Parts: sequence; C-alpha cells; structure tokens
Amino acid sequence: MVAEWITMLAAAGGTTLVAAVATDTWTQAKTRFARLFGRGDARREDLAARRLEATATEITAAADPQAARAAHLAIWATRLADLLEEDPDAADELRTATAEVTAALPAAAQTWIQVTRSGTAYATTGGVATTGVVMGDITATGQ
Repeated sequence: MVAEWITMLAAAGGTTLVAAVATDTWTQAKTRFARLFGRGDARREDLAARRLEATATEITAAADPQAARAAHLAIWATRLADLLEEDPDAADELRTATAEVTAALPAAAQTWIQVTRSGTAYATTGGVATTGVVMGDITATGQ
C-alpha cells in the first residue's frame, strides 16, 4: 500500500504540472519535472521530457481540455507516486519543484489547497480538483 504522504505529495505535484500546460510556465515545468524523473540519468530525463510534451500536446488538442487535464493529472500523480516509492529521497526535490512552478504560474492557474480539521485536503488548479488525506510533512503553496 502506498503511504498517504506519497499520495498527497504526488497529487500536489501532478496538479501543479498539469496546471502549467499551455502557460508561459510550461517550459520551466517540463524541464524541472523531467530532471526530477531523470534522477541524473540523461535517457530517463529525455523519456520524461517526451512524455511531458505528449501530455501538453494532448491537453491543448483535446475537444474537452478539462477532461484531458483530469486524465493527465491522474497519470502524472501515479508516476510521481511511483517515483517517490522507489526513491523517497526525491520528496524534497518534488516539493521544491512544485513550489517553484506554482509560484511562476499565472494567478488563475495557481494551486489552492484547503485542509479541513478532519485532515481532508481539497486541491484545485485551473479547475482540476483532487481530494485526499493530509499525512506527514506536506507544504502546499498558492495564492
């Protein structure tokens, strides 16, 4: 079973990444997240960059961009969760990448996260919403 902190951090990263598609922040996001997935291996970084570019192409060409964003958010959250399970030390780099990209997003696309007293987190970015339980040390940023 995936640790809940991994699920939440991966969802925050995926939400931010998908929010960056079709914004002036996309190149920064693509480069930053490809480097994260590469973990120092140029071939893995190139593969991640190609997958990220395919995501951007599919979202921008979609008849229903919201549905495409939601689908790609799930894909990238899963990929990020897999990365964190394989290498928990990547968590700090993911937090940093998420914060940097979020800070560079246009205000309308920034991540908004609300945590209730029960520990349930509601996150939205550019109209894409996720829900989960807050566990561990998670830092959420936004305006």
